[in-house]
Amino acid sequence: MAVAMKLYETPTRNRYEGNERWITRLLVEKNGVVRNAKDFVVFIQDVKAGGVPRDKTLHYHRKKETLFFVLSGRCIVNVEGKEYELEENSALWIPSGEKHGLTKVLEDAKILEVLSDSGLIPDKFECDRPWHEEYPELELA
Repeated sequence: MAVAMKLYETPTRNRYEGNERWITRLLVEKNGVVRNAKDFVVFIQDVKAGGVPRDKTLHYHRKKETLFFVLSGRCIVNVEGKEYELEENSALWIPSGEKHGLTKVLEDAKILEVLSDSGLIPDKFECDRPWHEEYPELELA
C-alpha cells in the first residue's frame, strides 16, 4: 500500500545531540513514515549555516551507495578528501566504500539523502579522525 506524507509531519531527530542547527527528517527509515522499504532509505537533512560540528568525522558504507540532492541552499560534501560544492538543484552520487560527509553549510540547506539497500544494517563506519584532521589542507580560515 502506498504511503503519502507531508514533510512537516515526518518524524525528526537531532543529528547531533544538542545541535538544533541540524535536523534529520525520517521519510523512509526504520523510525520514519515508511518503515518497510526494501531497497533504500531516504532522509531530508535541514542544516543551518554553522550546523556541522567541527569534530564531525567522515564515514563510509561497505555496500550502500549514497545520493545527495540539494533542494535549497549551498553546502560542501567531502568525498575522499575532495570537496564538492553543491547548490540548489545539484546532486552528488557517492559509490560504496568512499569516505564522505557533509562538512560545511554555506547557506541554510535542505538536502535529500538517499541510501541504497537498506537491508544491509549496520553498514556505516565512522572514520577515526574528524574530517579537518584527516584533510588539514582543506581547513578554511
